[in-house]
Amino acid sequence: MGKGGKGVRPVFFLIPILLVGLAVRLMSGNAVIQTDLVYSPGIEERVPGAGTPEDAVKSFYLLIDRGGYEKAYELVLEPDWTPGETPALYRENIGVREGTFPGWTGKAEFVERLRRELGASGTWITLNSVRAESISQHPEADVSAMAERYELSALESVYTVEVSGNLLGACTIFKWKKVLPVLQIGKNYRVLLSGTKAEKKFYYQSWFSELEKVGYLRAPGKEK
Repeated sequence: MGKGGKGVRPVFFLIPILLVGLAVRLMSGNAVIQTDLVYSPGIEERVPGAGTPEDAVKSFYLLIDRGGYEKAYELVLEPDWTPGETPALYRENIGVREGTFPGWTGKAEFVERLRRELGASGTWITLNSVRAESISQHPEADVSAMAERYELSALESVYTVEVSGNLLGACTIFKWKKVLPVLQIGKNYRVLLSGTKAEKKFYYQSWFSELEKVGYLRAPGKEK
């Protein structure tokens, strides 16, 4: 949990994923799990880098899936809404610091938080078929407003990117998608995270939305 999160007992909304995540990774490279939807993990997806807004978003998700938290941090900007004496852990509490930009979440905190929430090697989350598509580029007025809000004098453009994919839960496959802003700062693209979470949830769970159950995992050859 981030700063100010002591005493909060997170509740998973993604159905316990650590067991199947561990099983899939221990046997990676083989189609050891099948479903009514003919699911197969297939070949591990290449992390595409950050040459475009879409690539930056896709790379972020692939890296957290594989436990590459330090590299993932280099692709994001996350406002640190929780410093000092007045933490704002939850989205509905951001107003307590309205008009004051608190700066960005530090690398050490970001990495430590994900190690606690997702395991040292991303063991407790399993993603597949991650896709990212650019939806729009924000008008100049929006760029100027965001540059002022986040104190980013070098902000050149803001893009909206939709990312989607599959998430393996315990015996279940979910579809998910998320719409995220991507900031172009010089020649670099950075995914803008909220820096907050829903009450009784982990921080990373805010990066997945519109979860839809699409099938159940079953052992090869086993009848339903």
